[in-house]
Amino acid sequence: MQLLLLLTALAMSHASIRRAMGSDEEGGTIFPDADEFDLLPDGPNEDETENEDARAFRGGVRAGFHDKGRSTLPSAFTYRNHKCLTLIDQGSCGCCFAASATMLLSFRRCLMYNDTNVISLEDDINCDREQYLNVKNNGCHGGSPLGVFKYGNTVGNVYESCLTYKKRYYPYPTEKCTEKCDDGSTKKRFTSNKGPYRLSGEEKIMRDIYENGPIAVSFYLANDFPPKKVGDVYQQSSSTKLGGGHSAMIIGWGTQNGVPYWDCANTYGPNWHDHGFFRIRRGKNDLSIERYPCAALPTSTGIATPTTSPGTFNVTKDTVIIAGHPITLKYENITYPTDLVLKADTGSSQAKDVVLGRLTTKTGSIQVTLPKTTAPGTYTLSTADGATRSVSFTVFEHFALAFNPATYTVKMGASASASAPIVKLKFGQAYPISTRLSLNDKSLATLSKNTASYDLSASVLKAGDNALKLVTVGALPELSATATVTLIQEKEEEKNTTHSISFQKPTKDDVVAPGGKLSVRLAVVGVSKVILTLISDCNGKEFGLKTLATSKDATYEDSVTLPTTLPECLYTLRAASSDGLVTAYSDSFNVKVEKKDDNTVEVIEPSKSITVKTLVDTVRLQYRSTRQAPMLVQGYCGKQLLGILAAGLPNTGSVDLRLPSQYQSCENFFFRVRTEAIPFSYGDSVSLRVQAQTYTVDSLPAPLEKPVNGDDPLPEPVPDPTPDDKPVQPPEPMPEPIPEPPVPIQPNTELQITSPDTKSVWVPGTKVTIKWATILPRTETMTLLLYQKSGKSTQLRATFSREAPNTGEYQTTLPNTLPAGTYFLRVRSSSMVSVETGDFTVRSTKLKASFDGFEPNTNVTFGSPLQFNLRLRLTGGLSLFPKRPRLISAMLLDDESEAMVCHLKYHTEGATVTVYPTDCPVRIGATYRIRLCTPHGCVDTPSFRLTAPL
Repeated sequence: MQLLLLLTALAMSHASIRRAMGSDEEGGTIFPDADEFDLLPDGPNEDETENEDARAFRGGVRAGFHDKGRSTLPSAFTYRNHKCLTLIDQGSCGCCFAASATMLLSFRRCLMYNDTNVISLEDDINCDREQYLNVKNNGCHGGSPLGVFKYGNTVGNVYESCLTYKKRYYPYPTEKCTEKCDDGSTKKRFTSNKGPYRLSGEEKIMRDIYENGPIAVSFYLANDFPPKKVGDVYQQSSSTKLGGGHSAMIIGWGTQNGVPYWDCANTYGPNWHDHGFFRIRRGKNDLSIERYPCAALPTSTGIATPTTSPGTFNVTKDTVIIAGHPITLKYENITYPTDLVLKADTGSSQAKDVVLGRLTTKTGSIQVTLPKTTAPGTYTLSTADGATRSVSFTVFEHFALAFNPATYTVKMGASASASAPIVKLKFGQAYPISTRLSLNDKSLATLSKNTASYDLSASVLKAGDNALKLVTVGALPELSATATVTLIQEKEEEKNTTHSISFQKPTKDDVVAPGGKLSVRLAVVGVSKVILTLISDCNGKEFGLKTLATSKDATYEDSVTLPTTLPECLYTLRAASSDGLVTAYSDSFNVKVEKKDDNTVEVIEPSKSITVKTLVDTVRLQYRSTRQAPMLVQGYCGKQLLGILAAGLPNTGSVDLRLPSQYQSCENFFFRVRTEAIPFSYGDSVSLRVQAQTYTVDSLPAPLEKPVNGDDPLPEPVPDPTPDDKPVQPPEPMPEPIPEPPVPIQPNTELQITSPDTKSVWVPGTKVTIKWATILPRTETMTLLLYQKSGKSTQLRATFSREAPNTGEYQTTLPNTLPAGTYFLRVRSSSMVSVETGDFTVRSTKLKASFDGFEPNTNVTFGSPLQFNLRLRLTGGLSLFPKRPRLISAMLLDDESEAMVCHLKYHTEGATVTVYPTDCPVRIGATYRIRLCTPHGCVDTPSFRLTAPL
């Protein structure tokens, strides 16, 4: 039969959108299509270079800076300390492509036109969905600097004074593009730049940087990047492991110890590595940094006139700021937008400047926090360009005010002649600043710095509770701490009478839930009424519980009900006489919320023990669950897990099941219904008896009339007749791995992967189980990533989950399209604890196929369907559905790169398969093949070459 393939004429004009092809999905930069990138102009076009009017407008740039005619470039050059450079900290959002591109455009507009305003990164993340060079920009989920340049040229940008950057954290929120600024005014978009261009070779890159400003580059992150020593030149080595895509700016070049390098500005802010910069070897294309260099020339449109007043900050030489606490600073008449920078005076041990925040208005206020690690000393506040700078002020190291302890009790006699006792107040530490002590909202004393305690006379106290407050004096912010002093005034007639209360229960070992009953036992002497009060050890809050009527000399035992709203904490009981003269405190006990597992699963049918024959008898399994989650069904023989029988089921319902033929006879078989994500939330059926059966081809039972999960049930393959008529044994079953006991964790190990290991072999299209052991909290979630090794590089092949519950086990199905090779698995917790397996194998599909009428290296004419006979066989020689191949998908693959080009429509009639046309981006003369997938795996047709129609 003639081989024909119809692929539509629209194919050449509709390229599929690249999301992460050729890059790690964890990175923020997606590399453009190399062929399309190479078609870009190599350098700025002649009609896009700067004209004389622009040079005159630029003003501040040195004369001759853009003289295109000079013959040589300097041996070293950098923009590191240039006034136009403002570093961006992208945070955890994967927007490095947009950050590097907007930094570049802001710098070049400043360099060429004295425009000190910054292009808004926030606007680009929210609104830029530019599709360019086969890459679509998508905010925190990645993109390309080239798309940002295209967006600025066609749609236009706004300034950061309109929209300031808001840091995001995973999971990233859905960006919403509006035409309003932060203050509610309408955005005023302007064309920020001309069209993008590429740069090839060192000389062109250096000349464009020198003449026009920094350029943008896309490169790979790596396990040994950046270099450990600040200032060293990074050099890729044979042990380098490449990671995700990233983007930054090259701002200059030089040579260090004989090694030529590029000087680069990263998008992690000024507190990263070398004040936000790094150096990488030049001329060797390390990390592919020289493969995709690009830029765009700015335009003079939309330039807003910046303010030029020197401005002021509201700090004086007497200002004292305590590190680690939020404060509000006011400013007036500054040149904006700009960073607010904390600068250490000469002689301070604080080596680096610290960016405290972003000033986006001429006059206003900003809340900032000096880092807790700020060294004590004198500092100044400054704008990034140094145009506005405060006087020097003092910074104290981080501390917090506290009383230690926070409650005191003192007794004082009723007689006027009785001397007043002293209450020794203790503070958390000797504070380096003056403090003021007040009693019952009245000033009591001003304490000098380095005071750690204070002797308080009981004569100034009132009977009952007294409120103490300690505040800092003359520093920002004002810190405070509180404590309580209880004065018990003894009565004269009872002063020499024996009265006592002592606790025997509760003890320090008691644990009770909120709303639960607490057992109390008291030994009482001379007290007829006892008032019980519950006190929180966490915040000192009190809860009245009960008043007990006791005998004056007895042991009293009762139970009290705790409030239902109690938070988890240690608590203490206070027992006091009704007149307050006798007080006792119990041991601290624990209040914890009971962890109730309300995720119950119940198997309703089968309700009695029956005998089940494999592949013949149908068993109706009925179940219900209180957990709203997908369910799966497993088969067990005693404690041995045999395999998964159904998955993706609703939380309540029924399913008809037949046991596979590979199940052996079992006297204690049962079904387990459990949630897919949480293995310990399950219910078991009653015990059943299983009888294993063997069948000839003609006696195979008919398929179930009611499909399971919407699919036709698949009988097990039957052996072809053999010459000696000896029965051929079916292949070994591949059940779900039997659960193993967790691997003991070493004291210094937080996370270990126990399955897969180096002996594991995975097969595409089959279910696999990932297991780990950890001491991390159960509230953590896990990211599960599968990587393939290819030479010295690695490629992310599958992201199984980014929010897997920390249950120690995760089940998934491998993609049918997974290529064979060497792989490793990475498991990373939400607290960024990461671990990898050793190398293991993913083997090729377990299916073999013959394609009658399909010869290798056939020329296929563009424009007609392709038809052939298909016969599938399991490895081992067993025929699988020769009369009706059961396909679940068909796709067109590029024969060279193995990348999927598109999905294909298909039809099967008997053993004949017909592939139908669809919109596919193909190339005449290129070589392709078709991948056909069944529930048992995938097979590929022979390769064929696409030829033009006659």
